[in-house]
Amino acid sequence: MAKCARRCPERRCRPIPAQFTTPKLIAFFERTVEGDEIRVVEERHYQLVPGSDLSRADAYAYRWVLAYGSPKPSACNSSLSRASMQRASSSTSWS
Repeated sequence: MAKCARRCPERRCRPIPAQFTTPKLIAFFERTVEGDEIRVVEERHYQLVPGSDLSRADAYAYRWVLAYGSPKPSACNSSLSRASMQRASSSTSWS
């Protein structure tokens, strides 16, 4: 995180490590530095599903997020929450 701050001071470093909690469940953690400590800002869990389980609308919404970094402002938003990025649980929203 310090290297990122030195190389790109105009950008915000958001390290997000991942860990498999079960073979079909993955956890993502956003971390930050406060003083001399690294702490977890947020933790989210997602259920992994086979691509064949996705509807055409879910697959389209997923590809949109990969290409543009955010959900398409339309009905795709509701289907995206059921897609392969479906949250099993979460704490607070990402900013």
